[in-house]
Amino acid sequence: MKRCPRCKESKSLDCFQNHQGNEDGKCNYCAECKSVIDKESYGRRRDKILLQKQGYYIQNQDGIKQVQKKYRDTHLGEHLERNRRRRAIRKDLHEHFTEEEWQVLLCKYGSKCLRCDAPGELTRDHVIPLYMGGSDAIDNIQPLCHRCNSAKGISCGPEWDFRIPVDSQVAS
Repeated sequence: MKRCPRCKESKSLDCFQNHQGNEDGKCNYCAECKSVIDKESYGRRRDKILLQKQGYYIQNQDGIKQVQKKYRDTHLGEHLERNRRRRAIRKDLHEHFTEEEWQVLLCKYGSKCLRCDAPGELTRDHVIPLYMGGSDAIDNIQPLCHRCNSAKGISCGPEWDFRIPVDSQVAS
């Protein structure tokens, strides 16, 4: 048991954060009081802390941007997936396609853009855009290259649906 000098309560050692500088290895204040003290301290020093962070960023801007770019490049799939899901959730959609479904769709169309047949990096295009009420299900997705997806822009309609109709798939 240990007594917190702020709230004057005796509590078990589990209620105190670790602190190597003290004899018992625990902070003087219980976790609840320590949280309040830290918030008050931050409130008093907020402007100074923000200035220090801003100064650090300005001095190390190039290095920070390199680290961020390296992370984005090595985690691109995760980054795109997070953004896609975030957009869909914002639209309060409940059905989302998975990375596995996307890979199956790519295989189905030969990993080529459905508009220009270009191989390479393909984007996940919503045939009916989310903002127009389209779903985030795999049956509303088509693989397009970046150039074709940009050309499509916010348009939708049968002229921008390049998926192979079910009847044509059976005939081939």
